[in-house]
Amino acid sequence: MMIFLLSFIMLFQPQNTDLLREARKLFFEFEENKNAPVALYKFLSAEDTSKSPVLTAYKGVARASSADAAFNPATKLSRFNEGKNLIEKALNLNPKDAEIRLLRLSVQIGAPIFLNYRSNIEEDRSLIIESLSKNPELFNDKDFSKKVLIFLQTRTKPSEKQATIIKELLQKV
Repeated sequence: MMIFLLSFIMLFQPQNTDLLREARKLFFEFEENKNAPVALYKFLSAEDTSKSPVLTAYKGVARASSADAAFNPATKLSRFNEGKNLIEKALNLNPKDAEIRLLRLSVQIGAPIFLNYRSNIEEDRSLIIESLSKNPELFNDKDFSKKVLIFLQTRTKPSEKQATIIKELLQKV
């Protein structure tokens, strides 16, 4: 009876794994599709992400990245700060989560220097690489793991040692 009840409940609630899969997909479309951050933010705003720090962080990265789509400088700053606050909220709930660190890293490497939101780049990059080194199946999605490693390799200016580790991990994925 309990299994039936749980199955019934699960049918009528969006699965965090489905939300996460869609968030990951849209996140890696940000560079080629300037509307992807807005789409991801709207998508996650329609869901209750409060119980998932990772989804809260995706909502934050989408909001911060959607600042590029705004014309008004005050709107740009407001969106960026709102997104940054959501990411930091997620990190306060789960500070060692490599995926949340990835999301903060992506915002920090793209943030203009005058916003003073670039102080955790090395810390985040190191934690992500260390986490993946210890557990290559960390994200339970080989395609996503590969995209994360390529992102680290091409966008974050890893040290020589980190680049070697990333290259080795890419060969295993």
